[in-house]
Amino acid sequence: MGVILQQSIKGTIVTYLGTFLGFLTTFFVLTRFLSPAEVGLSRVLIDTATLLISLAQLGASTSIIRFFPYFKDEETQHHGFFGYTVIIPFIGFLFFGLIFILVKGPVSSMFVDNSPLFVNFYYFVLPLAFAMLYQIIFETNINALMHVVFPRFVREVLVRLCMLTTYLLYAFDHISLTGFVVAICVTYGIAAIANITYLLRLGKFSWKPDLSYLTPELKRNFYYYTLFMLTSALSGILAPMLSSYFVTAQLGLKSTGIFAIATYMASMIAMPYRSLGAIATPQIAQAVKDNDDEQVSMLTQKVALNQMFVGIFVFLAIWVNVDLIYALLPNGELYGTGRYALFFLLWGQLITSALMISNNVLNYSHHYYLSLFFTILLTAATIGLNAIMLPPWGMAGSAAASTLAFLLFYGLQLWVIHKVLHVNILTKNTLYLVVVLLFVLACDWLFNKMVMPKSPDLVILFLLAIVKNIMLIALPAYYCYKKELSADINYLIGQILLKIDEILHRNKTDNHRNR
Repeated sequence: MGVILQQSIKGTIVTYLGTFLGFLTTFFVLTRFLSPAEVGLSRVLIDTATLLISLAQLGASTSIIRFFPYFKDEETQHHGFFGYTVIIPFIGFLFFGLIFILVKGPVSSMFVDNSPLFVNFYYFVLPLAFAMLYQIIFETNINALMHVVFPRFVREVLVRLCMLTTYLLYAFDHISLTGFVVAICVTYGIAAIANITYLLRLGKFSWKPDLSYLTPELKRNFYYYTLFMLTSALSGILAPMLSSYFVTAQLGLKSTGIFAIATYMASMIAMPYRSLGAIATPQIAQAVKDNDDEQVSMLTQKVALNQMFVGIFVFLAIWVNVDLIYALLPNGELYGTGRYALFFLLWGQLITSALMISNNVLNYSHHYYLSLFFTILLTAATIGLNAIMLPPWGMAGSAAASTLAFLLFYGLQLWVIHKVLHVNILTKNTLYLVVVLLFVLACDWLFNKMVMPKSPDLVILFLLAIVKNIMLIALPAYYCYKKELSADINYLIGQILLKIDEILHRNKTDNHRNR
């Protein structure tokens, strides 16, 4: 776990730097200068482009990690493996891009009443999707070569800086709404160019595919795998976005904007997994190829445990301070109407980020075809539950529907992985952390019932936040640290404390010499 931990720490630092930029953008630009409808427009365009590329890439982002161990050979420049990763998504984009154009009429009829802006900018999804597609493809290629920090910087920092610039240009009337949408497309184009430039500098591969290396068995495995991944890729893409589409179609872009801000806050839970997963998945793919079930269990358990540990305290940091967050947020009364949607979105992100590693285990195994069943289950559950829960409960109902669908999806998938692959992802400590979270949330509810005034001013909220953060975050974190629920987290904290101690000791020694 040493390499994973070291790389993930660097990646997580970059990720949270991006989170800080996202925080500034959300608190001081988006909610202040853009209307909820304009926020919703940018969100639904990006979500639609993401949905399109999940089909257009033909499973390439997953295939790169799964099949790279079969091609890996620096002497032959990996048999031109990376050439395939450029050609195949391009073919997929042409095919699904044409379908996207042909279905404009039916799609427009769903959104024209409540979200006409989305219909007006429908075709801008195509250039946006193309740029996002190759940003992801080049990023995954770099990850396969065990370099995760730079593509993480591009995704979390460079893209956010460009988006912040775009928002400011639009806010101060330097560009029109059309220019705003074009600038979003350009942002992801810059990200794709940055990734391919870095990939070329690595110089460890050839773009020319070595067709002679492809055995009939390898071709057959790739074709079958691509067929199933084309569908199962939707499990991580379509289902989370269905709620956004339901909200957009039934409640309008204003509600989509409110929902988008809540989604952004909840997404901070998944930040550590973006680095943990990027480093761990190539090693999991290799272990699966070697039929090393023990290694697969060890890697996935540590990823799930560490993500759950960090995710729970990010969850608490947001929910315990939710009143203060919305009080500080520009137009907080308006965006605060999505607070209960935020609560369920936090649960959804916690479940997904902690258990998402199970997708990789199943996808990289010889039983990857089971992903198709789980994809259909997740999509059907998300649609059915949204149809039932959104009309009476609005945004909160939609968020709760997605969370319940994910709970069903991952519960069944973990059971199948245990029975079929003999891989155990959950540990007692992982479940113990969930118990800690439930206990703290119960204490938070009691505190709000017994202590929180009905209409507190900002000063009271600050003072209560200090008390709540000590009682409900700092003390539970110390308890989990002393219980040694995660050896990796304890080791990391120990190293930080050791460094602090060394600095303090050095300062004392210097002061003593000066005297």
